Amino acid sequence: MRGDYHVPRRWGWDCHGLPVEYEVEKELGLSGPQEIAALGLDRFTEECRSLVLRYANEWEASSRGLAVGLTSAHAYKTMDRSYMDSVLWAFHRLHEVGLLYEGHKVVPYCCRCQTPLSNFEARLDDAYRARSDESCTVKFRLCDDVTTSFLAWTTTPWTLPSKRRVGGEPDLE
Repeated sequence: MRGDYHVPRRWGWDCHGLPVEYEVEKELGLSGPQEIAALGLDRFTEECRSLVLRYANEWEASSRGLAVGLTSAHAYKTMDRSYMDSVLWAFHRLHEVGLLYEGHKVVPYCCRCQTPLSNFEARLDDAYRARSDESCTVKFRLCDDVTTSFLAWTTTPWTLPSKRRVGGEPDLE
């Protein structure tokens, strides 16, 4: 955006988060933080690393077959110490120059894992499930014109009284 600069695309892996931990729990037949602690955090962490690397190798092999123009020779992994250090360094620099602020935000939270959830993690169990949302469609005539109508669709039926205006009632307040 500021001239002729080349920004190379770089292969990378987002390795942290509950999806990896959840998959490892299933593979090891574990259920909850107490069983993870009994297994040992070092072993559980190593199992998570192993899972990420297995999927990384599988993804790289399939990407070669699809002619994806990336190489994994210098790939980053968010689980690597150098990556984590660079993120912490960047946050520290932002803090030093006064570009960070503290605020409050409501986020999804997992009581079992005692951690906030990303949007993806919150939908993890629900990503491909077919579902239907209730809604209604109401037909409003345009004043005295019986041939012209407006349709109002809503998933919040309590808003329908306010939608009477769409019909063009000039005396409606």
